[in-house]
Formats: sequence, structure tokens, C-alpha cells
Amino acid sequence: MATYALVLLTFLFSLTTNASSCCGGGANIPNIILGDHQWEAKINYANSAVTSEAGVDGKIHNINSKNEVTETIAFKGSYLIDSYFQIAFDIPVKKRTVESSIKETSTTEMVDPSFQFTWEFLPELTYNLLKPRGFLFFKQLIPNGNSIYSYDDPLLSDSLSRGVYESTLGLALFKVVYDYDYSVTLEGHYGFKRTIDNKEVEPGFGYSSSLGLGYNPSATMRFGTSLTYWQDSAVKIDGNEGENKYYLSTNFNYSYMFTRSSLVLNYSDETILNVAKNTNLAKAISLTYKVFEDL
Repeated sequence: MATYALVLLTFLFSLTTNASSCCGGGANIPNIILGDHQWEAKINYANSAVTSEAGVDGKIHNINSKNEVTETIAFKGSYLIDSYFQIAFDIPVKKRTVESSIKETSTTEMVDPSFQFTWEFLPELTYNLLKPRGFLFFKQLIPNGNSIYSYDDPLLSDSLSRGVYESTLGLALFKVVYDYDYSVTLEGHYGFKRTIDNKEVEPGFGYSSSLGLGYNPSATMRFGTSLTYWQDSAVKIDGNEGENKYYLSTNFNYSYMFTRSSLVLNYSDETILNVAKNTNLAKAISLTYKVFEDL
């Protein structure tokens, strides 16, 4: 598995715009075309390892009883319908390997494809030092595969899906100021009630907010960082309500822009700030390679 990860890591990661690496790499915007491109196609590889868990009391403990690694290869695409409207898709294939002291299991499957519609409601027709570009987006996730509500493996290597249909409505702001850029993303998501293995599962609402900052030392390079807070409400199963969950994630990335493609390396860590409740915490590295066609 380590060899598999290293081979792929030497090859892939992104997000972009026209001639500036700020748009070619690290802007914290979800699958949205930022540059003068007709379409964008991306392949992303991510390797995520669970290292800690946060209890319902918010206390965080290291996990020593088992090793859990999730590898994801995602195929993504975005297309500009006209000047202000876009469509996009995301098809992830995941492999989770869980190793305990006595057993190791692994599951690989395509899970939870999604599609997205985006409207640029605040375009930058003339440059303004203060006014950002603004986007509204709607994303629909389609559950596929086993989830925490329906699994066959006692070590949960096959619980890869969200398990329910989930709709997301979000706002994204993006701005370039000289050699710097910033992005702000706010989104709310709703998981619809669904019956899974004779259990009535009702996830309800959740939300996340993210702030990204970047520095562009040249037209081809960008260094960036971002901070993301994510929260889900308590899930009801057959009327019994559990606890809500949340975490705070820190990201660091480097991107390089080629003529008609870009490469981005990203590191994310949910354990640095130790703000979490009722969830596993992971460290992840990802690499994305993107190609695009100019308008």
C-alpha cells in the first residue's frame, strides 16, 4: 500500500484560473472554474490516516489499537455553460485499509458521486481593490456503497459512503490583491431521511466555513494555507438521537502552473488545533493534476 501511495503521489493535485498560480492551485473554492477556461478536468489522489479520536466530551486521544488508512482517487470536471453558470461532477473511488492487532481488512469501491451547479452572482467586470468575485453553488451527493449504518466488515473498512442523499448550498468569495489572494467559503448541507437495513436514519443539517490565504511569488507558483470548521448535527436512528460532531482542520498547499495544466500538493491536519468532538481525526496528503481549455 505504501508503494502504491508513493507512485501515485509522484503524479497528481489542483484548482486553477488563467495565467496566475493563485487560480492554478490553492484557492479554497469547491470545484469551481475561477479562470478564463471553457472546461477543467482533474484527477486527485489523497492518502488519509486516522491518528486520533475526539470523544463526546471533546477530549482527544491517540489511537493505538488499530491503523486506518483511506486512499481516494477522484475524477472531477467543470464546464462553463455561459459567462456566469457552470456545471461540475465528482466521482471518487476509495480504498480503506484497517489493521488491528489480529486482523487486516481492505475494501475498494466507487462511492458517493456528486454533481454541482454554480452561479457567479458577483462577477469582476472591472477591477476593484476591495470587491471580491462571488459564487453561489448547489451540490447533490448520491449515496453509493456501504456506510456506518450498513456494513459487513467488523473493522468498518467498507463503511465508505455517507449513506444518505445529501444536498449542499454554499457561498464562495474569491479575490486577488497584487501578489496575494484570499477565499471565503460558507456552506450548509442537509442529509435526507432514509431507511437503511430496516433502520430509519435521519442525519439533518450540518455546515462548514473556510478561510483561505495565498501568496504568489511568481506567475507560476503559489503558497497557501486555509482553516476549515466542519460540523454535523446529531443523527437520529429509529428516533434515538446521538451526539453532534465537529472538527477544525488546517491545510497547507503548494501549486505550480504549467501552460495549460497545474499541479497542487496539499497537506491537511485535523489534530493541530485540537478542536473536535465525537469524531475520528486524520492527517492527509493529496496531489491533484488538472488540465484545462481556455475560452
